[in-house]
Amino acid sequence: MVIQADFEKMVDFSSNIVPTRIAFGSCRKQWMPDSIFKHVTEYSPELWIWLGDAYYTSPKQYMEGKGADPLSIESLMNAKNKSLESPLYQEMVSALKFPVLGTYDDHDRGVNGKFLL
Repeated sequence: MVIQADFEKMVDFSSNIVPTRIAFGSCRKQWMPDSIFKHVTEYSPELWIWLGDAYYTSPKQYMEGKGADPLSIESLMNAKNKSLESPLYQEMVSALKFPVLGTYDDHDRGVNGKFLL
């Protein structure tokens, strides 16, 4: 499942409305518990900013013969979709008043220090 951008929340830069409660994070290891998003939602942010590493591929699983090559598009899309499908993450995003912003870095495009795209 691929989650599409929520175009209903696109920012109208001609307005004077700006977020006043901003939350941010990085290093989302989608195989770890994601209860942090419950706590972030309780903070009631209007905007979430990813500072990189929104998801990781798993070189360890690949080396153990249990997963796709971490530099493959398949592995990258699986990691992204697993991260985005988290119910607690979806709950947080649905409560935002502005679209999620962020930046990509090495893990979002492959493995540490290696860029896939």
